[in-house]
Amino acid sequence: MTCAMRDLAAASVLASLQPTEWTALEAHLAQGCPACDEELRLAHEIALGLATAVEAEPPAALRAKLLVKLSPSPLAPGILLKDQGILIKRPDELGWRSFIPGIEQKMLHTDTDRRYRSYLLRFEPGAKLFKHRHPEVEEILVISGDVHISGVDMRAGDYCRADADSVHDESWSDAGCVIFVVASMDNHIVA
Repeated sequence: MTCAMRDLAAASVLASLQPTEWTALEAHLAQGCPACDEELRLAHEIALGLATAVEAEPPAALRAKLLVKLSPSPLAPGILLKDQGILIKRPDELGWRSFIPGIEQKMLHTDTDRRYRSYLLRFEPGAKLFKHRHPEVEEILVISGDVHISGVDMRAGDYCRADADSVHDESWSDAGCVIFVVASMDNHIVA
């Protein structure tokens, strides 16, 4: 006959029970359950055997198979690291997506809580971006090429910061460009 508390008895050896489970198991064992007593004895015996086991090197072929199975699953394309609050991406491995005619976007990160995005925009020569209002601060860094923002011809290395409630008139590129943008998800077109 199998006791419903048997699994708790085995798990108790690993110290993996919640306080309420410990209390229930102790009360159950105090009533004298032979099945749970035996399960507890066997679990202790196995744990003691594992604790005193001698380390041994597995055969090379088995070790190779285990390492393949245990290696972390591959990350999404372009993601080099996503661990403990650190995200590192390689944009060259991410695809460009059409943003508007003549301009493509490569999304780097979306923060839905703060409603911000970090992305690259690539303008074809002559491409124009619509006039828009910034509900929050927007930052732009020109990576390559040229872009005209608010009447200023910006080149690689130039930086633009737009305050909340500011408006960018239509922006364009003569020769094409790539810019890095950190902007609110709530920017909107101004007619």
